[in-house]
Amino acid sequence: GPGVSVPSWAEPLFGPPLKIVAILMIGVFARYLLHRLIDRVAEGIASGTAGLARLEDRASASTARLVAAPLLTERREQRARTTASVLKSVATAVITAVVLLTVLDVLSIPVAPLLAGASIVGVAAGFGAQSLVKDVISGLFMMVEDQYGVGDVVDLGGASGVVEAVGLRVTRLRG
Repeated sequence: GPGVSVPSWAEPLFGPPLKIVAILMIGVFARYLLHRLIDRVAEGIASGTAGLARLEDRASASTARLVAAPLLTERREQRARTTASVLKSVATAVITAVVLLTVLDVLSIPVAPLLAGASIVGVAAGFGAQSLVKDVISGLFMMVEDQYGVGDVVDLGGASGVVEAVGLRVTRLRG
């Protein structure tokens, strides 16, 4: 057909390498777009303008932000930052896995045995990291439900004080 044809001796040199470069570029671009989207949504949540329409009067939005208590604003920002960080990590991991599997397919390396082996390792790691996963999920729910936040005075049994920072697995207190 019409178009540029590659000589048969050059096919191994130009075929797979160009496909791999294209796959990597698409992966990097997809990661960039997802991270940017997550950052925009998190910024909207942190600033308190996430639910406002773009065409709505910005003056009323800024007035509403000024009236909001500074402590609530800091808590909302902390939750938005932590959630965005987790989402960006998950997005990067998924995109990396897809790119890696696609590159292996281009190189004609069988992917099915790798996926079977990875699933067995994943199950074993899941049992081993059960408490870690439980802590992360509990931390996400704690942040989403806003059980406590920066500036609150808490008594956690062994420690009590003012909450300085809240993460998924760690809460930093000032005694």
